Amino acid sequence: MSSSNQQEWQQKIKNLKLGNNQPPKQESTPAEPVIPEILSGLDGELFEAQAWQEKIAATKNWFELMPSSGKIAVTVGVAIVGLMLLKTVFQLVTSLMTLGVVAVVLWFGYRYFIGSKVDGGNN
Repeated sequence: MSSSNQQEWQQKIKNLKLGNNQPPKQESTPAEPVIPEILSGLDGELFEAQAWQEKIAATKNWFELMPSSGKIAVTVGVAIVGLMLLKTVFQLVTSLMTLGVVAVVLWFGYRYFIGSKVDGGNN
């Protein structure tokens, strides 16, 4: 028997004595993932979509495993956050509309009050 083979057997015996039936951990460097050229480009979007689907499935599974009170709490929390986001979007749109109206009023004010004085002075 070679020395490495004897060491493996000794490790297995130690594991059996300890009640640990797991195989000994072998220290090896992880292999780098190999991505064929076919999977590059547009297929990358497919992988992203699959990753999102996996995350959504994991979230659904997590939600389904929750007790009823937890489901209610999460639903209420998501509803509150959703309404807050909707309120923020409405405030942003309102601010942009107000800014547009102010810009138009200032432009007309400049055009008729200040612009007429500049044009009148050139005649």
